[in-house]
Amino acid sequence: MIFNSLLYPEEDGHFRMDYQVEIGGEQEGQPPLQAMGQAILTPGEVLLAAKVGAWRYYIQLPGRPSVEVSREEPKYLVTRLKCGGSSYPANFSYIHGEEYTAILFTESTDVPRKFTISLRVGDLVRNGALPIQYSVSLKEDGATMAGSNGSLTLKPGTDKSLSVGNGCTFWAKTLK
Repeated sequence: MIFNSLLYPEEDGHFRMDYQVEIGGEQEGQPPLQAMGQAILTPGEVLLAAKVGAWRYYIQLPGRPSVEVSREEPKYLVTRLKCGGSSYPANFSYIHGEEYTAILFTESTDVPRKFTISLRVGDLVRNGALPIQYSVSLKEDGATMAGSNGSLTLKPGTDKSLSVGNGCTFWAKTLK
């Protein structure tokens, strides 16, 4: 496992962290997971920063906040690429205005697959909707099976599904 991070100074009892994690697999040079993003951390609390495929990536800062902090539930962006009988979920705890990326390598068959997703979360607009720029692709043995990029807006409590080619669907929803 390789972990890189940048921890920003404490602000109101919370810390912001930029992270990059790579979890190595059986084949050298082809890790099953790479994820990058940003998170808001409160010392002593565990945060599920990213969930990609079967992998879950938790972050925890030891200690206690230096000031009394208001308890806010993390905001999550939940996504999934579905192609035939295969599903590739990617969920992130998010901060407005930041970008999240994951790359997942799988070999459920004899043919290697590479799922890539990149999300840029915008600021909330007047009606509480969340604009998101996305790029998603699925490659099998180096050839693109599905892929799309664009933007979508998620209203509170709703989800969106988009066709991304070859009978594949990209789905997204926000949770708080």
